[in-house]
Amino acid sequence: MKARPLVIFHTCYFLFVLLSGVSGSEAEHRLFSVIFSSYNQYIRPVENVSDPVIVQFEVSMSQLVKVDEVNQIMETNLWLRHVSSCIIHEHGKVIDSFR
Repeated sequence: MKARPLVIFHTCYFLFVLLSGVSGSEAEHRLFSVIFSSYNQYIRPVENVSDPVIVQFEVSMSQLVKVDEVNQIMETNLWLRHVSSCIIHEHGKVIDSFR
């Protein structure tokens, strides 16, 4: 009976080690490399430094999970819409998930 927890522990450890080494596809890696190859977090994406950066995104609430009226807290599930303008043929079908 004492060997059973040890077997379960070793099995879980083996699966953790095995799955921690799993990565995305080669196309995902190429896409990530191209997008972030010249990325600098200190440079603003504008032509003139006095121009404002306009960020647009869409959010829609898909589910109201829980409402706590006393503390005035709502727990929700949201959908976010992201739009990308990458070239599809250079990165395989990976970009389809970003549109």
